[in-house]
Amino acid sequence: MKKLTMFIMTAALVFVFTHMAAYAQSPKLSKAYVDAMKSGKYSMKYIAISNVGGMEMRTNGRMAVDGKNMATETEMPQMNMKMKNIIKGDKMYMVNDTAQTYQVMPYNPTPTQGGNQTGDYSKLEYLGSGTGTINGKTLPYEEYKNADAKTRYYFNGAALYAIESIVKDMKTVMIIEEFSHSAPADLFNIPQGYTQI
Repeated sequence: MKKLTMFIMTAALVFVFTHMAAYAQSPKLSKAYVDAMKSGKYSMKYIAISNVGGMEMRTNGRMAVDGKNMATETEMPQMNMKMKNIIKGDKMYMVNDTAQTYQVMPYNPTPTQGGNQTGDYSKLEYLGSGTGTINGKTLPYEEYKNADAKTRYYFNGAALYAIESIVKDMKTVMIIEEFSHSAPADLFNIPQGYTQI
């Protein structure tokens, strides 16, 4: 259960990080990055380092967005696990590649009346820019705030290098290894032969 919880948290954070800029009303981020996100079709390969209450977890991942569909693939070497989280239409699939199983559950991102508004990024606030050290590099960043989350986007030249986010007591750093304007189809597929649980 603990492994699954950590996976869900990591996948959810990837979703938050990559959509915060897309919903900014006056985006100040790298134009190429924002344009790719607004196009609704892009992907990235990354290393995520999360720290929750002093416990560090490192994951290797890929994510892709294709229209309203989204997929994340997470490898946790320290736990010998590989998993996917796939959103297609009104369903979310949680795929455990290690166990060759998957779960299906309903997915409805639209807040109900009076319900949680965590999906609303219209109040995203640009806090400013500066220079900081991340992963041993000193780089310029732009900082944003939404509700309880603060996010910094670090750039190496024109390229997005890292995303750092702090949500309450959880800090996550994503080192972007590759950013593409395509969405690999394999990330959205459940391999044949997997068992639904």
